[in-house]
Amino acid sequence: LNLNSAEQDGGYALFPGQVVAAMGINPGGKYVDVRSIVEGKAAERHVSSVGGLVRAHRGDDRPLKIVTTSGPYTAADDLEYEPLVDLLSHCLTAKPDVVVLAGPFVDARQELVRNPAVALKGEDAADHISVTHDMIFAERVAAMLADLCDEMAEDEGDPQTQFVLLPSLDDAIVPSVYPQPPLTDRIPGGRALSLDGAPDHLEVGTLGLGPLGRRVHLLSNPATFSVDEVVFGITSTDVLRHLNASELTTRTGNRMVRMAEHLLKQRSFYPLYPSPAAEDMRVNVDAAQLGDAAMERTPDVLIVPSDLGTFVKEVEGCLVVNPGRLTKNTSGGTYGTLTIFPLERHKLEAMDENVEVRHDVVERTKVEIRKI
Repeated sequence: LNLNSAEQDGGYALFPGQVVAAMGINPGGKYVDVRSIVEGKAAERHVSSVGGLVRAHRGDDRPLKIVTTSGPYTAADDLEYEPLVDLLSHCLTAKPDVVVLAGPFVDARQELVRNPAVALKGEDAADHISVTHDMIFAERVAAMLADLCDEMAEDEGDPQTQFVLLPSLDDAIVPSVYPQPPLTDRIPGGRALSLDGAPDHLEVGTLGLGPLGRRVHLLSNPATFSVDEVVFGITSTDVLRHLNASELTTRTGNRMVRMAEHLLKQRSFYPLYPSPAAEDMRVNVDAAQLGDAAMERTPDVLIVPSDLGTFVKEVEGCLVVNPGRLTKNTSGGTYGTLTIFPLERHKLEAMDENVEVRHDVVERTKVEIRKI
């Protein structure tokens, strides 16, 4: 392909695995002189019937509150998970409806986790107990979430906050293949382990999420889920960084918007194939299961945690959010809060209940990226 003409006519933005239509002429039989490239079209956006929206309406003007971030959740030089403690303290005060946490929860890249003799502090600060990776999750992440739920339950205004968790390819507690299955116990219910100085009820083989009951929702990576009428799409894999490293482009403009456009126009949470060759960006993609990474419709909100700069942008009618990482090396990072105001009920009631309407989430959402 000769792309010189395409470069002059609006330019192009290409990457490995991208599905495009190239239009041009073949003047001499040796190459195609490309005049323009169609890089895809975003899928239709989600719609709901007016009757369904009225029945699902909360009945008041209270907004839907979402908190979201991604791992690592502890500093690079310890396993104390202090940034997660700070985030959950914020949740105790803010009382969000949903907390969306993307991995890694037990970061396989961290030196302490890679150590065969990984250990946690015991009841006595001088004691250290050798543990498995799932024990780290149970004793740190799951236990902190359970404590938060207990504290919320003591408050009459408990909003019954729900927790959505999905793993990362950098997690040591789940297979590192994309698309990725949800977090799960290696031994259903776990197996009791009794060690001197160990915390009470220490178990092996379980992630310890049982006490949270129906308040925790374990999703695959990537995943699509809905809260009320709002449809969310999320992947914990740093696809923005991978696309940025692989893209061949002649275009200018906002780089983050262009990366997000690739996802929506290719209708995939990970349209790149193969992944970048760099070791820290290599993805073990199961090509036979890539259908699970497809976007059948454009979500209302797309959450794409990345090491690239945090941002909030409207792209193809979708609200795209990079909340960043809760921890950056040995210091605190960022998280995002979404306040989604309800549709006006009186306007819905004045419409035919069989009419299907878009959710228009962009126009009624306030997003903040905050430092922990």
